[in-house]
Amino acid sequence: MLQPYKDEIFYLGKVYGSKPKLPLWLKHFDDGPHGAGEAYHLGVFGKTGSGKSVLAKMILLGYARHRQMGLFILDPMGEFSKGLENSSSQITTMGQILSPQSLQSIHRSYQVFDISNFYLETWELFGELLLESGFFRELGFIQRNNQQEAADAVIEFLRPSNSGYSLNALDDQAFMDSLDHLSDRLDLLYGSAAPRNRVQTRITEARQEADGGSRRRWNQTIELFSGQNRQYSIRHIVSTALKQQNSRPLVVVNLAKKPDGIPESTWNDEIKPLLIDLFLRTLTYQAQDAYNQDQSLNTLVVLDEAQRLAPRESAGSDRRNRIKSRLVDAAKTTRKCGLGWMFISQTLSSLDREIINSGLRVFFFGFGLGVGTELDSLRQLVGGRGKTLELYQRFRDPGSSLNDESREYSFMTIGPVSPLSFYGAPLFLSVFTKPDEFLRSNGIKIS
Repeated sequence: MLQPYKDEIFYLGKVYGSKPKLPLWLKHFDDGPHGAGEAYHLGVFGKTGSGKSVLAKMILLGYARHRQMGLFILDPMGEFSKGLENSSSQITTMGQILSPQSLQSIHRSYQVFDISNFYLETWELFGELLLESGFFRELGFIQRNNQQEAADAVIEFLRPSNSGYSLNALDDQAFMDSLDHLSDRLDLLYGSAAPRNRVQTRITEARQEADGGSRRRWNQTIELFSGQNRQYSIRHIVSTALKQQNSRPLVVVNLAKKPDGIPESTWNDEIKPLLIDLFLRTLTYQAQDAYNQDQSLNTLVVLDEAQRLAPRESAGSDRRNRIKSRLVDAAKTTRKCGLGWMFISQTLSSLDREIINSGLRVFFFGFGLGVGTELDSLRQLVGGRGKTLELYQRFRDPGSSLNDESREYSFMTIGPVSPLSFYGAPLFLSVFTKPDEFLRSNGIKIS
């Protein structure tokens, strides 16, 4: 029965509760051999420890066989980067399955980028990061609106048309000139003498302190925009993944690494979301350009910890709500230009409904969604198949196993992901737990 599809079949594991391998197919998003003819959005769900990250890596290897297909991973926690950044390690666990060795065996190149090798652009972004770093608070601007006005004043002053400074070559002299400019504008920023005197005192101190707080924040910020120390722009990184060519690299952006000197909380709460927003904006703009030129991007974007970026309720800050809006809009619109998304989430009930209901075509559900609101959300997707949900609820918690040998990671999948999906019912599988078995089943030979 499967003979006509033998070149397309990919195995992630065995039929749940049995020994035969479950045949799946992971087709690229373009026309032609082994192509689906359109982009799919995928969702991988399961609580921590359910095996969803490992499953996502296995799926990525399935797609990576199609060298004409782009693969772009936004990796906020570093889960997908760690195996690729250590080329000397052997594949001894399934967590290491996405590795230089496994990609090399299927003739797929890769590139990992982090904040140490890409730089930021635009004066508006520089002003925003300078504001978020606490630079203006160090200078005595207490109220948020006054900090914003001071940031606007500095950026307007520093622009090349006014001062001759270049964004990627700011230095200590630019710092001094910015302080002078703020000092000259204090009468416009404050109507009373007390706050003017407070800020003026701090500006004077900042000029004299060789390692003061404001100077440190200035240096940390300008470093992110330096074209001398960092080689790639965000536009270049996205274009590397999307550029049409016969063999495209798998591209990973590791956002788990923060620059030295920036507090962890500032990086996670302010700068990392801003970077994610920039990458998403660049992705969607290039997708729209491709659509206007009648091109298919034939690319899958992988987004880990999706429930944090597109929560069901309000995301909180304006920036986080902007990220959520971009993702919801992308789930609705980018399929037409061959750009698919894989959303990896610890929960189903906390991910935005519009992404789930109108965007996702293929689902993988791991352990941990069988009670409460998670079960209600699952029931809405599966429908009235009572026996199906009963079988799903029998999944064992992998953490309850006595040892690694008996540990089982089970998933229920819905959507056109197998030649057996034609009748529409969910399929159940237990994924491979041994690298050798997974690699051998898919003809991936590690030298």
